[in-house]
Amino acid sequence: MKIFILGPSGAGTATLGRKIAGELGILHQDSDDPFWEPTDPPFTFPRDAESLHEKQRFADRIAAGGDMHEAHEAFIEWASHYESGMLPGRTMSSQKEYISRFRNAGKPVLEIESPLSLPQTFDLSLEFCLTTSP
Repeated sequence: MKIFILGPSGAGTATLGRKIAGELGILHQDSDDPFWEPTDPPFTFPRDAESLHEKQRFADRIAAGGDMHEAHEAFIEWASHYESGMLPGRTMSSQKEYISRFRNAGKPVLEIESPLSLPQTFDLSLEFCLTTSP
């Protein structure tokens, strides 16, 4: 089974992917892994070849005065351009185009556009996986 979870940076796609993979007993691969060295905090050092919700993952570390605050603010600024496509990287329009390829190939697609909590998104996604898998 292959499941692709797409969304803007910092939206929790990696967290959702890990949670679903754990529940289904399947491998989880984050699309950011090839581009970033594993660090704490993450996304600190790009690899030579090249957020779950940040508050839940890093709490006080991203608050004013925390060791991750400046990096977090810079990341949020960059990620805020997801819908406008004004900065390089993933954009809403490029991801919608990518999703349309799956639809056009007759692949099942669950598209969630309304903001939901992680538990709601997980439940909806898991139900989709269990009812559409071959």
